[in-house]
Amino acid sequence: MTEKQVMTSYYVTMALLILFFAFCTTLDETTRHMLLKEGGPVEVPSAILHFVCFSLVAIRGGYSYFRTHPYFTIMPLVFGMRELDFDKRFTTTGLFKSRFYLRPDVPLHEKIIGAIVILTIATLVVMMIRNHAKGFFSGLKNRSVIAIGAALTIFLAVSSKSLDGLERKCRGLGFQLNQVVATYSSPLEEILELGIPIIMILTFIHYFRQQQISATSQNS
Repeated sequence: MTEKQVMTSYYVTMALLILFFAFCTTLDETTRHMLLKEGGPVEVPSAILHFVCFSLVAIRGGYSYFRTHPYFTIMPLVFGMRELDFDKRFTTTGLFKSRFYLRPDVPLHEKIIGAIVILTIATLVVMMIRNHAKGFFSGLKNRSVIAIGAALTIFLAVSSKSLDGLERKCRGLGFQLNQVVATYSSPLEEILELGIPIIMILTFIHYFRQQQISATSQNS
């Protein structure tokens, strides 16, 4: 795809997410819950798309790309597994919750495994930031399609994470969340999460296409 086509795809994706959320607000609570529940028709495709993104990066990038950019290969896989709740499926509670490491009833071996997973992910994130932060901000300044795709991915990830358990977080801070916001924050979270792998796939397709064009030009 050309840069213009990729940018158009970004706009269309974001617009469709907004329209989907608007549609969900018109549904009754039971239907909305069935649509957006865990393991439902929104969450499962979201996880599948993360695995598609992982496969795309692994196949198009190969071992050489994995060796130099392991975070871009592994993170979509982590996101997909997180979407399917793998972080809590085989443990007493979720690996990413602080109480997992504080509760006395959680076995020590689970805590060790959880700590290794957290440290691995943290290491990958730090590597990604160190290697690409400067290029990312420079790309945004120059309106790079890849940088814009990365920015949209970050925006969707941070926004959805902020909405996760928003009512519970507000109660913990000592105030009551507006009922309308409480009702629709969870649906919005699920819809934003659906957009993450879509934007990532579009961005990686364009990235590898540019790499292919560059390699062809150098060889000719």
